[in-house]
Amino acid sequence: MQKYRSLVVFLLLVLGGGLLIGYATLPGAWYASLVKPPFNPPNWVFGPVWSLLYILIAIAGWRTWRLQPGSGAMRAWAAQLVLNFL
Repeated sequence: MQKYRSLVVFLLLVLGGGLLIGYATLPGAWYASLVKPPFNPPNWVFGPVWSLLYILIAIAGWRTWRLQPGSGAMRAWAAQLVLNFL
């Protein structure tokens, strides 16, 4: 049970951070007015897809942290998360 608490922390950190950044950077009317190519996905797809990606990123970080908490792989995960949020 203890190991799943840390998973919840990872999920809150990654998914919560992604949601906050998503709300802070919502595209305005300028984006809706752009002429988009036919292969552009509909707007409703972005929320579920990014949420799934962030959940998978959190699980990858959690699994890496459980196996090698201070490793280079964990530092690389943290660096990609920081770059992703930037």
